[in-house]
Parts: sequence; C-alpha cells; structure tokens
Amino acid sequence: MAYPSDPIPEEMVNDPSVASPLGYSRSKWVAEHICEAANTKTALRGRVSIFRVGQLAGDTQQGVWNTKEAWPMMLSLVKTTRTLPDLMDETLDWLPVDTAAMALMQGMSCQHENGLVERISATEGGPDDVGESRKCDETKSADGGPDGPQWSNGSKSDAKDQASGSVTDVLHLLNARENPKWIQMLHWLQQEVDFEIIRAREWVEQLERLEQDGHTHPAFNLLGLWQSLKDDETDKGEKKTFATGRTATKIPALRDVGSIDEQYFLKIWRWIDANM
Repeated sequence: MAYPSDPIPEEMVNDPSVASPLGYSRSKWVAEHICEAANTKTALRGRVSIFRVGQLAGDTQQGVWNTKEAWPMMLSLVKTTRTLPDLMDETLDWLPVDTAAMALMQGMSCQHENGLVERISATEGGPDDVGESRKCDETKSADGGPDGPQWSNGSKSDAKDQASGSVTDVLHLLNARENPKWIQMLHWLQQEVDFEIIRAREWVEQLERLEQDGHTHPAFNLLGLWQSLKDDETDKGEKKTFATGRTATKIPALRDVGSIDEQYFLKIWRWIDANM
C-alpha cells in the first residue's frame, strides 16, 4: 500500500491511488469499500469488519504452508539451484496461519458483540442505554478471563471514527516485529542445507537459465514476479509499517506474537523439504 504517511492507519483510505498498480492490490482497495458500504448502508450495519492480513506462513505445530505461496516456493528451489538470494533488509514479518485463524475468530466475535449491542441499543434503549457506548475489549487476558470478554467505554480511535462518520472497524492482522531479517533465516537454513547466498539479480538470472535449459519447477511460474529482484541495488525506500494499536486492544491473539525464531522456521523448512 502506497500510503503517504507511516504507519498506515487502521482506518478506511478513500484515495484509490494508495493501491499499487497491480490489479491484485487494486482489487483489495475495491473490496474494502464494498465491505464498508455493506456495513454502513445495508441491513448488515454493525456486522462487517475489514481485516487487512499480512504475510501468512506455516502453522506453529507442523510448519504446513500453502505450496503455491511465493516464499515456500523460493525456499524449495534451493534443492535445485543450491543457491538463495540475499534480499538485503527483508523482514521476516510472517504470521503463523493458526495464529491468524485465532485472531480472525476473536476479531469476528468482537464485531458480533459490538453489533449486537448497537442493534439492541437502537431498538430498545436509544443513545442513553448503557450498551450504546460499550466496546469489546479483551485487554485483561488472552481468553477474556474467567468471566469472558471484558468491556470498556471504547478507545480514542473509536471515538475519532464516530466523529468522522466512519463506523467500520479496520484491523491489521499481521506480525509487526521488525526482526529477524531474511539473512538470519538463510544462516539458519545453511545449518540444514549446503547452499550459497548470492545477489538477487544473479539468482533470478540463474532461474532464467535453468528454465531455458528445460528444467521444470512450479516456482518458474513466478519468474515474472521475481524479475523485480534484479533491481536489488536500487534504493526501494523505507518499508511502510502498519498501525496495530486498535487491533491489539481487540484481538488478544496478536498481542504476544513474537519474532520468527529458528525453531519455528526449521519446522517450516522440514515440511517444505518433505512436501515440495
């Protein structure tokens, strides 16, 4: 997302130019606005939230990852090329898929509670009803404590949304950690596999030669995507971050998400090695 400031806020962005030129990115911008319209202009009012999901990765138990994703495809190529690219300061901001699933369930439950309170208030109590201002806030513990989810009178950002007329929750489901970097992960992998770390440009050119020589691998289908890695010496600017303050107050599962560590990565690698 080409948002003009940093971090990217947990709110709707009305300017379509913030989406990258890729149709994939633009479709997400359109989908967000369809969801907002459903939440503000239809009978679904108060029942729709928008979840911006970061890079999902293998689950925490077995490391199982979608075999069609770019990252596992790239890693699986090491068995063919005996090389992997140095992606400079690329951050391993991966979110385990089972953690993301729990976070999504918690976010949806929170939205359901808020929507239910809003509908009851509008039907029975009006603006003076105690339920009108209650917001789902499970800040006391990851499971809501023995008495279930806790409640507060809403955050400053909630009040700001109401004042600006925006009533659709926008939550960022991602791993906000800035470490480790890609190069650290390559060093972990070198303890398992003998391979060379080379410049990204050289790696892409190696793939192009292999494809021309008749070698086959599902990852070759992503060569068009990886062509941009040839510009590895170009200053790409500082990577934008995503605000997560509001999301953390509503979704306990994301509060304690830690940095990717070697143990978790090796689960992923061993699954890739056995299945791709």
